Amino acid sequence: MAAAKKGDRVAVRIIEEARNELVHLIEAARRAPGIEKWPVVISGGLFSDSFFKHQFIEEVHSRWGNLQVIEPSISAAAGAFILALKESKIEITDQVKQTAETSWRHLEE
Repeated sequence: MAAAKKGDRVAVRIIEEARNELVHLIEAARRAPGIEKWPVVISGGLFSDSFFKHQFIEEVHSRWGNLQVIEPSISAAAGAFILALKESKIEITDQVKQTAETSWRHLEE
């Protein structure tokens, strides 16, 4: 990212290709019946860079209008934990969600 921001043409091309590949993944997913209205959830290393994230969101909105782009408030691991609780028929209260989110933030410190 640093090299691309400094204008390195190879780095810029790599970043553009990464963004285009992610957009192609959305295009492919949206072809499945019933998925066209689902939001896009962004997470991971590339999206930790605000410039990349902004460019990606602009590309999504230019192609699909108001398609919702969501940044999760908890990690994928915490989300998987909550889904595992649901699968186990454990009630997911606001307190459970808050505890999972707080625990994850504590681990990130």
